[in-house]
Parts: sequence; C-alpha cells; structure tokens
Amino acid sequence: MSLEAFSQIVDEIYSAALDADLWHAAMAAIDQAVGGRGTMLGIDAAGRPGFLSVTGYDQEALASFASHYASRSYVWSLVLKATEGGMIHDRQVMSSDRRRHDVFANEWATQHDTGDCVAFPLLKRTDRTAFAVFARSRAYGEFDAPELDFLRRLSPHLRRTAQIRVELDRSALCSDLTLEAIDKLHDGVIFATADGAVTNLNASAERLLTSINSGISISKGRLRCARADQTIKLQKLLAQASGIDKVSQRQAGALTVHREHEAKSLTVLCVPLGQSRRWVLDRHPTVLLLLSDTARSTRASADLLRDLFGLTPAEIRLAVRLGGGMSLIDAAAELSVAKATVRSQLNAVFQKTQTNRQGELVQLLNTLPRVSDITPPG
Repeated sequence: MSLEAFSQIVDEIYSAALDADLWHAAMAAIDQAVGGRGTMLGIDAAGRPGFLSVTGYDQEALASFASHYASRSYVWSLVLKATEGGMIHDRQVMSSDRRRHDVFANEWATQHDTGDCVAFPLLKRTDRTAFAVFARSRAYGEFDAPELDFLRRLSPHLRRTAQIRVELDRSALCSDLTLEAIDKLHDGVIFATADGAVTNLNASAERLLTSINSGISISKGRLRCARADQTIKLQKLLAQASGIDKVSQRQAGALTVHREHEAKSLTVLCVPLGQSRRWVLDRHPTVLLLLSDTARSTRASADLLRDLFGLTPAEIRLAVRLGGGMSLIDAAAELSVAKATVRSQLNAVFQKTQTNRQGELVQLLNTLPRVSDITPPG
C-alpha cells in the first residue's frame, strides 16, 4: 500500500474520532485494504463487546457473539487481559488442539464465515474499554505478513482515536460551554492542528473565513491565505507554535493578512495550545489562532459602558467615538453638539472611568471585553 493511501485511511480514522457517523466508512476502508471479512470497533464501560461500528456482520451475528460466544472465546479472553496497544492474531495464539476445542472457533466462526481474525485492545481504563477486530473469510485464509504489518501500523492511530472519543464524550458538556463562550467573542477564534486543519472555530471566525475577500479561508480541509507567500508564512507559524519544526521551544507568532479590495488588513495571532505535538497526523488541536478584523468596529457596547461606569446615553455616545479613534472636535461635529458640551461630558466620563487623559480613556475602552452579539450604539 502506498504512503498516500495509508495516509488517506489515517485521515478517515481521525475524522471519525470527531464524528462517529464516519466510523463505518473508515473501518470499511481498512477492511477493503486487507481483503477482510468484516470489522468490529467497540467502546464499552464494562469490558463487554459494545459495538460502535461494524462492517460485514449482521445484527444477529453481533447479538449472539455478545450474549453467548464472547465469554467462550479464547481469543476474546486474551483481548480482555491484554495491555493497550498489543496485537492478538488468532492463528498465532491458538494451537490446533485449542482450536478444535474452542466453541467460538467451531460454532460462531464457522457459521459466520470467519477463518482468521486480528484483535487490538485499544483502551483499558476502569471506566472505559475499547477494542478493534479485523476478520478474514475462510476462503481467503490467514492474514499475510504485509496485511498484519499494515494493521499493526494503524493500531496507534486507532488507539488514539479511541482515547479522543472517550475524552470527547466525557467532556462534552464542558466543551459545549466553552464553545458557546468563545462564540460570543468579537474576534475570531480558531483551534487548529499543526498542519492547519480546523477542529473548532467561533462564529466570528466562521464569518471571516467564509466572507468574500477575507484573505484567509479553508481549502481542502486546511487553512490557506489568498496569497501563496502568506500561506507559507502561516504554515511556518503553525509549525513553530505546535513544535513540529523541532525548535527548542514552541513560540507564538503573528501574521498580517493583506486583503484585496479592503483597505485594512486582517491580523492573525498564532499561539501554542496544550502540550507539544510532534506529528502532523495528530488530530488534537495544538494551536490557537486569534483573528482580528481591523476593518470591523470594536466599539464597546452601550450596555457595557452603562453597567461598568454608569455613563449616561450622551456620555456613551461620546465615549464610543473617542474609543474608535475620533477626535473630540470631530465627535462634537458628528453628534451636533457644542465643543463646550462635549468637553463637559468628557470630564464626566473621566471621573466615572477614573481616567485623567483622553489617551488613557481610549486605552481603557479598547481593553474592555468585546462580544459579537451586542450592537454598538449609533
């Protein structure tokens, strides 16, 4: 099997870790690659064969195995006892004499055309177990050495996806709350892998990535800039932040994305996330990207200024304009009030915000939290 074909199957496995509906296609691809009879993938809380994905076997076969034959199978007893990451090959662990007396081999395997199988204990925890089984038809004989090597190379990826699936299930509520929180942020937030695959993003990031002339988008599952030179720089930043470029220490970096037909650029801050990951096939996010659209208003909301500092509507209208970079004279003109009036309002704002200069006030206003679902005052 070519490296490209192997990588494609690995990609399918990791995609399935994040979307359980994709498991059937991933396991079917493995089955086809080794000329198998069928596959079984399970994650269960009590060491019993609870199936997450099955190819090649019907429900009757699964039910009889789980209810009767699993407890009478020598190979399955080894799966339950084995440590994580091992490989148990039916033809290697069962002698001819043991096979003659094994109820599973003589009844269930014969009835369901199973002549050989390879099992992998993927996960062994007090609260969760996971396993994968690949079976061969009697007509096709035993798995040969290249096929066993292929399955052995896939085993670490299957094990990792089982870990991901369990952790995702366990932290589903926490994850939902976190994503809901970042969804309210004004700036775009993206969680990405070392090779630029996006695992999560908030609403602001999604708007930026799908907007016309954004300068950055997702192409073929990876983050890409409109300009090739900026794509190269982004890839270097991802490698630097994730640690796969083999630098001594993971480092943050920034990129200015120039946009066609847009006067203001998009800024991208790329920072390390979690523990160092050295392999691009690891589908855990290792990088956090913060996208700031400098063309988009960053005014603090009226509700926020009122609640934090007790500003009046008139003081709020002045404060948001000053925070947006407008001069006091221009703000007076836009608000159609006298200069003396805005100076009086500014002094009141200084007192309420505990600032003394306009520059200090602007700095304060621009460090306040920004949430995307609050409309700035007009």
